[in-house]
Amino acid sequence: MTAYFEDLYKNQISKDLVKKYKIGNPHCVPKITKIVVSAGLGKDGGDKKVFEGTCDELARITGHKPCYRKSKKAIAGFSLKENQVIAAFVTLRGRMMYEFLERLVFLSLPRVHDFKGFSKKSFDKKNNFSFGIKDHLIFNELSYDTIVKNRGLNIMFTIENAETQEQAIDLLHGFSFPIK
Repeated sequence: MTAYFEDLYKNQISKDLVKKYKIGNPHCVPKITKIVVSAGLGKDGGDKKVFEGTCDELARITGHKPCYRKSKKAIAGFSLKENQVIAAFVTLRGRMMYEFLERLVFLSLPRVHDFKGFSKKSFDKKNNFSFGIKDHLIFNELSYDTIVKNRGLNIMFTIENAETQEQAIDLLHGFSFPIK
C-alpha cells in the first residue's frame, strides 16, 4: 500500500513543477528526500525514565525506533556530563516519510492553537525547511495520560534539487503544507 502523498507527488506535484519551471531532466525535479524528527533532552538526559519515555513517544509518533546523541565532553556550566544522552532523533525516508507528512499536515498541524502557517524564514541557504513544535501532544498517537514529560520537537525537511526558495515553497504547497 502506498501513501497518498507518495502517489500525489509522482502523478501531480512533480509534473506541475516540471511544467512551471521548465525542468528538462526528470531527476532534477525538487523532492523531499528525508524528514528528521528530533527531541532535545537537555538536563533530563541522565534520567533513564525520561529518556525511555521520550524514545517511546518518538517511536509512536514516527513508527521507527529513535537513535540518540551523546555529549562529547563535560560542561559544568550546563550540568552536562561526558557521554550523557542529550537528544533523540528519527530519520524518515520513503513511504514512512510520506505517511508521517500526511499525518502532520492533515491531523497534527490543525490541532495547534492559533496556527496560521509557517514563515518563509524557516528555510536555510540550501532550501531545506525546519520548524519547531512547542508541544508534542498535537500528535494523535500520544495521549496526555501516557507521556512522561511535555516537550517540544524539531522537524526538518531535506529538499533536494530545489534551486530557489520558490521551488521549495511550491513543492511544499503541493502537499498542502501551510506556508505564508
